[in-house]
Amino acid sequence: MLWPDSDPCRASSNLRVALSELRAALGAESSRIISPTRDSLILDLEHAEVDVLRFDSAVAGRQIQELKQALALYRGPLMQSCVEEWVVPEREAREQELVRALQQLAEEAFGLADYESAAKYFQRATRVDSFADAPLRGWMEALAKSGNSNDALKVYRDFRSHLRRDDPYGAPDQKTTALYNRLRAQLRARAISKGSDPAGAPIPPCVKGYVPRGLTEMLGRQNEEEAVMAKLRSCRLVSLIGMGGIGKTRLALAVAEECENEYADGVWFVPLESVAESDQIAQQIASVLGCQEEPGRPVADGLVEHLRTRSLLLVLDNCEHVLEATAHLVAHVLRECNGVSVLTTSREPLGITGERAWAVPALTVPLLELLPRNPSVLLERVAAFGSVQLFVERAQAAQSQFALSETNACWVANICSRVEGIPLALELAAARVRVLTLEQIALRLDDELTLLTGTNRAALSRQQTMRATLDWSYALLSEVGRLVLSRLSVFSDGWTLDAAERTCSGDGVESSEILHWLTLLVEKSFVVYEARPGDPEGRYRMLEVVRQYAAQRLIENGDAERVKLRHRDWCIALAEEGEPQLKGPGQEKWFRVLDSDYANLRSALAWSVTTCEDEEACLRLCGALARYWWMRGHLSEGRDWCKRALCKAGTSERTWPRAAVLAWAAALAQSEGDHSAARLYSEQALSIFGEVGDRLGIAAGLSQLAIIAAESGDYAAARTHFEDSLSIRRGVGDRFYIATALNNLGGLAHQQGNHDSARISFEESLTISREIGDRWGAATALSNLGVLSFDEDNDALAGKYLVESLSIRRELGDRRGVSFSLHNLANVATRQGDLVSAQTYLEEALSILSQIGDERSATNSLESFARLMAKLQHWEGAARLLGAAAALRQGAGLSVPQKECEAYDCLVASVRDALGHQGYSHFLNDGRTMGLEAAIDLALQRDDE
Repeated sequence: MLWPDSDPCRASSNLRVALSELRAALGAESSRIISPTRDSLILDLEHAEVDVLRFDSAVAGRQIQELKQALALYRGPLMQSCVEEWVVPEREAREQELVRALQQLAEEAFGLADYESAAKYFQRATRVDSFADAPLRGWMEALAKSGNSNDALKVYRDFRSHLRRDDPYGAPDQKTTALYNRLRAQLRARAISKGSDPAGAPIPPCVKGYVPRGLTEMLGRQNEEEAVMAKLRSCRLVSLIGMGGIGKTRLALAVAEECENEYADGVWFVPLESVAESDQIAQQIASVLGCQEEPGRPVADGLVEHLRTRSLLLVLDNCEHVLEATAHLVAHVLRECNGVSVLTTSREPLGITGERAWAVPALTVPLLELLPRNPSVLLERVAAFGSVQLFVERAQAAQSQFALSETNACWVANICSRVEGIPLALELAAARVRVLTLEQIALRLDDELTLLTGTNRAALSRQQTMRATLDWSYALLSEVGRLVLSRLSVFSDGWTLDAAERTCSGDGVESSEILHWLTLLVEKSFVVYEARPGDPEGRYRMLEVVRQYAAQRLIENGDAERVKLRHRDWCIALAEEGEPQLKGPGQEKWFRVLDSDYANLRSALAWSVTTCEDEEACLRLCGALARYWWMRGHLSEGRDWCKRALCKAGTSERTWPRAAVLAWAAALAQSEGDHSAARLYSEQALSIFGEVGDRLGIAAGLSQLAIIAAESGDYAAARTHFEDSLSIRRGVGDRFYIATALNNLGGLAHQQGNHDSARISFEESLTISREIGDRWGAATALSNLGVLSFDEDNDALAGKYLVESLSIRRELGDRRGVSFSLHNLANVATRQGDLVSAQTYLEEALSILSQIGDERSATNSLESFARLMAKLQHWEGAARLLGAAAALRQGAGLSVPQKECEAYDCLVASVRDALGHQGYSHFLNDGRTMGLEAAIDLALQRDDE
């Protein structure tokens, strides 16, 4: 039907216009359009030549001449500008037939040794289907046979780049890659054979280059290889820089092999690791080039004279220990010899004009938190990463039966992620498969320096262990550089310049000098600097193996205790500065700050509760972080830290820091349904706050007792405590806490069915939160108003409030809050019959709650999912989810909220009626035994991902 959404009159008008345009396009043949009745049209094709039909007839016969006719008829995709649904399969069918025809014609030409025609046919096929490997291989073969091997290799590289535009890990299939490697090897072999006469006798003195061949294939570096080659084509000096073991030499060798034919006088690889003195560099280069020394003439002058008229690439490997002398010589050569280009490898750049430093990255590694659960999909995804490919290849060399499989892919991904894609570390870890399981290797990577040793007798001594590799680089640092490096190891997951200045200065290092030493360590590849979007400072970090090495040096220096103390003090200062900012307009910034340094805050807290004897400092840090834990949804972790800090401090000290931690421990315990612990903590906090005269602390304690009373059904006590808390807060004039108290009072009124009172409290809380810039509090009030409006059957208003709340929470990165807003939006969508949206909301909410471990909130979302399944008449799944949610509620000592009981009972009744009593009981009990993770998997249907 044409124009189905238009009224008949408009549709008829549209048809008349379309027919007029069609007749004009047909010209003299317009009479073929016949309308025998008012409601019918016929296109008369008798004795007409229709190109589509002729094309279909030609390709059906599969005869060579007919296929050539079909090619001539095909002038582009069928009705390319038409977007009607019926056109798409017709268009795709003709494209597939065209590709098959081109493939057959190409193979026919190939068999007749007409490689030029074959190449053209294959090339046209790749234009039609740009993601197909088979015609691309044919095109490469035809080009190679016609003597255009370099063009064939370029076809492969262009295809690889095309695949990676949308997928960074996309790659040609194994057959195509094998063909590329074979053609490349043949091209090299022909280049070498040019140095011999037909009988095999050498033709002196034609030696064009020296590049040692790798004993193993370079894996996972195709993008890097192409990037470095592109740099060399636009710049005469490129330096590959990076830490030891990152793969600089292997990449340089691969680039050298690939571009041998681009330099008339070849590519010359010069290893400098054995050069001990600066004046030996020129001698080493001259020796490799075969440049004879002249008595009485400096070697460097003779070398420059030798190179002056040549076109070649010098690859100078491992320059860091003779960096200054290498820089002077390279600068001199480049000035005097216009045909010479230089590629160097080093821990740091040469630092001369015209140099392009290129940091060699680690191999790509899987992100463990994003790995799919389905084993076959997991295997496919993991196998695409360069680090995994290298590990598997080296593991197979160590143990021939080793293979990547569905059962071990997760452990291989874990190992590759833990060593951060460092090639040397991957090779050393892979060698351990001879004597350890993958799980054992992964678990022992907490001490990488001990595990990552090897037995490769052919390797240089500094490449046989990660420790030896780092020892080589460490020895090149000054004494102060070593000191700063070791102190930086106290940081976890990076640091800012300010953090380094506060933590690493002192005892011989001035705060003003830290930037200089950080810059030096970045240049020498010990430290990585990262400028992050939206972060005005940027951050520094070490690879984990470097951090472990530096930490051992810190212990050897005897400086560990003092540096960890400085680090702890910096963390306390950071947390205490951020805590009040989380209550106002600085929220978004300080969430980012504390998120970025959370690993540091956590490690400082761990050291404080296990090692440091300063109990009050431990309580201060814990108390300053508690609001962050609460607002970020780290409830279980926050509660555990509070318990540990309180246990360490004992009960004798009745100080404000202890009371603050007790108050937060109460809130966190209550959030997990542990009312008895929450009450005990609250009463202890109230007692101490009363002794020290902290009125806001007393108000917080009363508020917590009110929440406990409300959840226990004692609404009268709850209201009294809430009103007393609000009265104190109004007296103090702290508007943040006034807004919080109003939200609490509104929630109590809502629970009791007093909607008017609830709305007044929520709206006043929202107004105050907006005025003081507390977006987190505003989102909470909006969410509460949304739920209230939903209970009043005002879905439009509920949706408005909840969407605004969701938007704010997403911007703040409040994942737990996002899950709440999504859950409530799903309830609105379900009642409105928009089950697709409801399912989308609930799936995201459950995924978030699963990731952050909020079991209590996940229980509510499981019940909402059961309601959705019931709407979809998936009765068995609904019963299972009800059983799982009931078991979780029972385990946490919770019951269905009073205001939800009626809706819950209706849901249970509908599912029981659909399944029958016996069936309902069976599936309900099945759900009771499945646990939270299995229940979430059922809701999200993860079994078929």
